[in-house]
Amino acid sequence: MKRAVMAAALVLITACGQIEVSGGLQGGDPQKSDGGPIELAVIPKSVGLNFWEQVRIGAECAVSKQENVTMQWDGVTTEVDVTGQFNLLQNVITQGVDGLVYAALDAAVMTQISQLALEQGIEVTNIDSGTDPQLKQVPFVCDRQHSCGQEGS
Repeated sequence: MKRAVMAAALVLITACGQIEVSGGLQGGDPQKSDGGPIELAVIPKSVGLNFWEQVRIGAECAVSKQENVTMQWDGVTTEVDVTGQFNLLQNVITQGVDGLVYAALDAAVMTQISQLALEQGIEVTNIDSGTDPQLKQVPFVCDRQHSCGQEGS
């Protein structure tokens, strides 16, 4: 299952542009062992900004091309609402999604979210900005305008 969720997340986040990946990703056919859809939650730094709108469009396009992947897109309205993003991410984890793809508003605070998700068996990938520390089990994916060699944001 881990391989399927990571493959689905990788398909989703590489759909719209050139990216670099820091961390170990293993490909595979995105399919759950029980035959149900892989449920991904994608949480940007904020909704409404052009950059994140393009990410949403690319993610929706990628999901539409996958038979066994669904995506939930949600986010806070400003990039300073750390508490709002933390609560939103906690809610997504409670829902029991298979994979979580998110851009951390606060690198130190969101490490807790990644750890909580991993403890619940949820695969996590950081996009655009990671956590500090960046957990070794959590790949960090960014576009070429960012340095993926740096851990966290």
